[in-house]
Formats: sequence, C-alpha cells, structure tokens
Amino acid sequence: MNLVPSERPWQDIYQILIDTVLPRPIAWVSTLGLDGERNLAPFSFFMPVTARPMTLAFAPMRRGHTPEVKKDTLRNIEASGEFVVNVVTRRHADAAHHSAHRLPIDADEFERAGVSAAPSIDVAPPRVAESPVSFECVAHRIVDLGDEAGSGHLVIGRVVRVHLADELLDDRGRVVRGRLEPVGLVGADDYLGLDGLFELVRHD
Repeated sequence: MNLVPSERPWQDIYQILIDTVLPRPIAWVSTLGLDGERNLAPFSFFMPVTARPMTLAFAPMRRGHTPEVKKDTLRNIEASGEFVVNVVTRRHADAAHHSAHRLPIDADEFERAGVSAAPSIDVAPPRVAESPVSFECVAHRIVDLGDEAGSGHLVIGRVVRVHLADELLDDRGRVVRGRLEPVGLVGADDYLGLDGLFELVRHD
C-alpha cells in the first residue's frame, strides 16, 4: 500500500505516525502562564536537534475538536520565550501520563500530577524535582505548520542549562542509561522501558 497524506483524513495520518515512529521519547514540558500559573504537559512528538548550540524540539498538535485553540504550553512559550523539558523515567511515568489530562487554564498541573516544582536557574518556569534530567530552554524559533486540526507548531528550544542527578553519572561523568530508566511512548497507554513494555491507564 502507498498513500498521499494530503488525500487522507488527518486522523488516519496521525495513526500511521504514532504506529510507525516508535518508540517516541517524551518531553515533559513545564511552563509558566502570564499570571504565574504552573503548567506541565507531556509531548511525544519530541527530538534532540543539535549539540552546538544544544537544541531540542517538540511539536504541540492542534486538537481535533478545537483546532483554533492553542495548547497552554504553546501559549506560555509564545508569551515568555522560556520552558523546561523534563525527562520521563519509569519511576515517574504514571505522573507524566496523568499530567496529560486537560485541565482548566488556572489549574496547577504540578499539584495535579503529584510532583514537586524545583526552581530553575536561568529561566522562570520550574523544573520537575523528581525528574533526574531537566533542560532549561529559551525558544529559538516557533514554526507554524498550519491552523487545521492535526496541524500545529514546531517549538525549537536552545538549552541554556542541563540538570543531571549525580546518581546517574559514572566516574567519567557520563550518564548510565540503566540508572536513568528512560521510557518512550508506544501507544495511547502503552510505554516502553529498558525492561520491556508496560501499560498505564489514564482515567479522564
């Protein structure tokens, strides 16, 4: 089979993407709203981009039922130019999964996810204290990829500071992946860790 993406419903193309680009790392992004409200949300369209300058990118997608409404994370980054990408590990995968809930704009999503906010150094948004790796970022560029359902934005962030938990590092200062226990997303509720597949159920 072969197909032309523009000739198929966006939901079909989205399903192909999430069924074939696997596993997808998760950017657990923390931001601050204009009134100081703390926002925390996971994004599985996420990747490292370059090492110098150190950059990361993630893509908030427009929701199908309200494509004209931007996600809080994107609106906050557009307003402040700052965000933190926290790495999701097996130990805290359930909290990250839970933070995918849609909440009112003034809800404290750190509190709802059951995680603690730790102060960042170079940016205003806090990082997730429980995450062993956090990247403080300033927005380098936000690329608008369309205003229809299934489209969205590509957020490219320049990393200005990296937080690494000491227990992750070996004698040479390199991260031991087995100590990190990273996870990736495979399906709506299916995740992949270093020890195999596991499922988390989100109760909306």
